[in-house]
Amino acid sequence: MNFTIISSERKKDLILYNNSKYYKKDYVKYLDAFKWQCIHKKCTAKIYVDQAVKNILKDESTHNVNHHQETESSITKKSFSNGLKRKSEDELERPSKVINRGILTNPELAQTLTGTDINNVYQCLYRSRRSSYPKLPTDIIEVINVISVRQIKTVQDENFILVVDAVNKIICFSTESNLKLLCSVDKIFVDGTFTYCPKYFLQLFTIHIFKNGHYIPLVYFLLPDKCKDTYALSFRYVVEKCSEINLLFTPSKIVSDFEEAIHIGAKTIWPEIQIVGCRFHLTQNWWKHIQSLGLSKEYKDASSEIGNWLKWVFGLPLLNPEEVTDCFTTDLMSVSPDDERIIKFCDYLVEYYIDEDAKFNPRIWASREITSERTKNSCESFHSKLNSQFTKAHPNIFIFTHVLNKKIQTDTYIHINGINIEKNSKNSAFKKKQQSIKNLSNDLNDNKISRFTYLKRVSEYYQK
Repeated sequence: MNFTIISSERKKDLILYNNSKYYKKDYVKYLDAFKWQCIHKKCTAKIYVDQAVKNILKDESTHNVNHHQETESSITKKSFSNGLKRKSEDELERPSKVINRGILTNPELAQTLTGTDINNVYQCLYRSRRSSYPKLPTDIIEVINVISVRQIKTVQDENFILVVDAVNKIICFSTESNLKLLCSVDKIFVDGTFTYCPKYFLQLFTIHIFKNGHYIPLVYFLLPDKCKDTYALSFRYVVEKCSEINLLFTPSKIVSDFEEAIHIGAKTIWPEIQIVGCRFHLTQNWWKHIQSLGLSKEYKDASSEIGNWLKWVFGLPLLNPEEVTDCFTTDLMSVSPDDERIIKFCDYLVEYYIDEDAKFNPRIWASREITSERTKNSCESFHSKLNSQFTKAHPNIFIFTHVLNKKIQTDTYIHINGINIEKNSKNSAFKKKQQSIKNLSNDLNDNKISRFTYLKRVSEYYQK
């Protein structure tokens, strides 16, 4: 075969022969072959190629029109660009990755491609992706309407759209397989992400589980706000959908950040559920308040009395709930620096976290247990993985659902397949930290160290 099959800009096959391109035209019965015509309208040059597209059976490729013939380099570049267009529509990777992989598989291109060529390929890929989707919705109502009439199937042929609520502007994605696994655990993890939520929605709110060392996202909500009623309705939808397939969804614990609306929403549906606040968000909140009071400089100063005292505060989450108030009052307040900003910080802690009647009292966030389940780091890892799939913030609903279904849900199926195999943590640093805190807790129980000494020592593991 002395010709090459290439792709046109419209994703049709062309034959490249002697630096000229030919498109498929008519079937010629007496040759049992197809006629391929020169792409230039007035040119009569043609070749006849067998149906297997292996051999030229008849060559009439003399051009009767003097049209510009492209150079081999130009043809190679266009062929490269058109080939990537097809891949970019089928794959979800960033165009930069698609281009780089294409160059790696065609190293000779690296010697001829220029910066302008690469930029043209980028623009070509973006246009190609946009054209492969229907007309984009212009507001949240149109998004709801689009999803309500779409059928999205997973790789295991399960329906992926669980709920479309046009009144409350809520969309939920999950599968029956996901719901079955969800109902097999008594603790759930929830978290929201905002930057890469589809346009016109405020957040993607996700329910995860932890089982045998596996963190798995199972239910995804697109929500218009952060209201307690919206969270309650979202949880209710999951309960109802589980009930429809004879499953009971009654978790006993929910691990969340310190967003009161989530806590109220969960309590509305499950009055007896235990709210567990993750330490990552707790210490993040405290650190932000330290910064807002202008104390970050002192905090970072190892020789500062104020800085050392602030660091000790970060040991409070490693106490039992019933120990927190007394430790704060007796140990910390007795040695607190005389500074107006420290007084304001203490007032903030008491009002929101220390007092028994505080919005987030110690029962929510204090525990001597040191487990990865209390950190929600894997929820954050999920967000990082999801975000990496998009080229810009707030993707359109078609790109978003494609990624969520083809990438994230497919990964979920893989995790479900191995859910009964215990996954041991490979994080040696975390294991070392876990053992150190456990040893300190044992020393405190055996009266080998004081509570204040314990506080100072464990605070080192959560300082900012």
